[in-house]
Amino acid sequence: MLKKMGVLLLALGLLTNFANGHADSTNEVISSHQGNFTIDLPKGFQKPEYTMTPVKTEVGEIKTLNYISYADTGACMVGMSEYPPQLVALIDQKQDEVLKGAQEGALRNMGAKVINESSLTVDKLSAREATFVSSTDAQPLYGKMRLISSMPRLYHILYLTDKEENLNNPEVDSFFGSFKIL
Repeated sequence: MLKKMGVLLLALGLLTNFANGHADSTNEVISSHQGNFTIDLPKGFQKPEYTMTPVKTEVGEIKTLNYISYADTGACMVGMSEYPPQLVALIDQKQDEVLKGAQEGALRNMGAKVINESSLTVDKLSAREATFVSSTDAQPLYGKMRLISSMPRLYHILYLTDKEENLNNPEVDSFFGSFKIL
């Protein structure tokens, strides 16, 4: 299952390295000074692996950083993309469209089908959330994704599991709810 989750995260285009190690019973807290956020991982998730990847575009460099952690119940990922000023000027007034497009692109890259999706507000910021199932092979993977727009940054939070009922775990809800921009 973990290998399949890693393949899906690579397909999502948000990760370049995977964490190694074993889950434990403590709560790991991610506090990213570069990303300007904090989030509490669910109990049992290991210390996350960090990656930072600059992506060169025609309008400037997009800085992307990610943290990923695994446990027996699934994989968690959180990170952000910071857009160059030229791109922010083009998309700042279209944040809902940007969120929807980012969600659709990420789900398409994972070969996923939306189960449920909605627009929401997180700390007065525009956000988008979706639950989905991956259709890449015989064993489905279920996920929950939240995207939060705080231009020039787009934050992403993701949970993947091989059991649909894990999506309703209170620990997973706490993971998403604990995200704070500093």
